[in-house]
Amino acid sequence: MMHADPEVLAAVAEGLRRTGQAVDQTGGTRPLTPDAGEQTAVMAAVLAHVFDGAANLVLGMLEAADRVDTAGTRYLNQDDNAAGEIRGLF
Repeated sequence: MMHADPEVLAAVAEGLRRTGQAVDQTGGTRPLTPDAGEQTAVMAAVLAHVFDGAANLVLGMLEAADRVDTAGTRYLNQDDNAAGEIRGLF
């Protein structure tokens, strides 16, 4: 038998959402490419890769938060329906 605590699911979703938003807010302060002489282009590519990864992290965290919320809602609905069916037997 499986039990999912709705409060725990809500806390997980909120934590994912809050952290994703916090990481997203740092994206507005993207630093300029440092002058690295002949390696400036390489540094620019590395920084672009890091910031692209951070953007994907944000999107993934926000998507995960939405999915946890959706799963929690479905679980509660199914649990309520099952409880109603059991009550209907007596």
